[in-house]
Amino acid sequence: MDMSEQKSNNEFALKDRLGFFTETHPFRLYIVSILVGLISAFAAVGFIRFYLFLRKLIYLTKTSNFLTISQDTSMWYFFLIFIVGGALIGLFVYYALPYHGRGHGMPHLLYVFRKQEHIPVSEGIGSSIASSASIAMGASVGREAPLMFLAGSITSWACKIFKFDGHYYRILFCAAVATAFATSIHSTFVAIFFVLEVLAFSLTAVDLIPIALALFSGTIVREFSPNILPPVFLKYLVAGNVDHILYYVVLGILCGFLALIFVQSLKFTVAAHLNSKLPKWLWPAIGGLALSFLAIYAPTTMGLSFEILHDPSSLLSPSLKVIVLFIILKFLATYLSVGFGFSGGIITPVFIIGLFFGILYAITLSALFPGASFTYSAYAVAATAALTGATIGAPLALTMATFELTRNMPLTVNVFAGVVVAQLIMKFFKVGSFYQTQYTVVYQD
Repeated sequence: MDMSEQKSNNEFALKDRLGFFTETHPFRLYIVSILVGLISAFAAVGFIRFYLFLRKLIYLTKTSNFLTISQDTSMWYFFLIFIVGGALIGLFVYYALPYHGRGHGMPHLLYVFRKQEHIPVSEGIGSSIASSASIAMGASVGREAPLMFLAGSITSWACKIFKFDGHYYRILFCAAVATAFATSIHSTFVAIFFVLEVLAFSLTAVDLIPIALALFSGTIVREFSPNILPPVFLKYLVAGNVDHILYYVVLGILCGFLALIFVQSLKFTVAAHLNSKLPKWLWPAIGGLALSFLAIYAPTTMGLSFEILHDPSSLLSPSLKVIVLFIILKFLATYLSVGFGFSGGIITPVFIIGLFFGILYAITLSALFPGASFTYSAYAVAATAALTGATIGAPLALTMATFELTRNMPLTVNVFAGVVVAQLIMKFFKVGSFYQTQYTVVYQD
């Protein structure tokens, strides 16, 4: 054997041994997916802790409870925070982030996912800062979309380092989004359905292995990170007796129309925002002026509204007037926050609105049928699933969330009926989910 042939054989043997590191090896994908899950979960937990710290810093207090803060904060300080803070967020989002403020939540995630583009980590961090500031101030926005965007940007960076593209890039992207979503809502299995429905990506059974590994590693991080979701929030999702399925079908119809109004109103507002002759960075300040009044007179509607769930009387002994007023004002707060350019998502606000809308529906049934007994928590769960599923376009994910959180199969079946009907209402009027609608408006695609 001559020297050149021996050298060629040695190079081939070396390449074969190092193939795990230099080629798209399945086990290499699995190891990277575990790392993606760990990093995404740590990033999500860090984001949550950061906005809680930032709220204490903004309001110069030792508590992050917005209801407590509202009692100790002067009216003028609220005006200052929401108007000046809104303007600063608008300036930061419009000038410091790419795409000039056209959105850095799920619409942008859909865009980069479909185009297979990479998100700079700096953009993910910048978006997280803007969203953290919005939530810390008290804007009625969700935390799930910012978490998923941050995780997506980190995964995009990891894919560049490990030279993953195409199909593997999409799998890891789904794994990161699923882990961030699961970390926020404390529901692991649901996250798989969420990425399948929202990202509209067909996966095989083998493709689910990396996502499952990422979710498993993320769950470990989440379990050792207490207080990232108030335990009392899950307490009220345990439903009691289940009534006739027809009641849930009617509830699904009502939730479908409510989701339709929510999505369409935000569609027109965001379109007006993007096409306005006013400086785009000024819109959050205008919305902040209106939000400051809500912060003063209706603080329960601000922020994530988790605090109101610490008061059992708000759910177990509700007042019809209080429930109706809360739903209207929470809807208004979310409309002003999301529509006027504050950074954040919509899952948590819609979740809370659905929760109280279900209670309102149960109160109405009790008034119409005095002899019957209706379980408020069952309808709260059903309305939450139907409204949220129709709004974000993830009916199966919300149905599975019902079973995972309640372990009540009869209730899950009835909830599924309501969720499907709500989704059919959206389809009948040819209105897509909030994410799809915003994606179309923002990117004209």
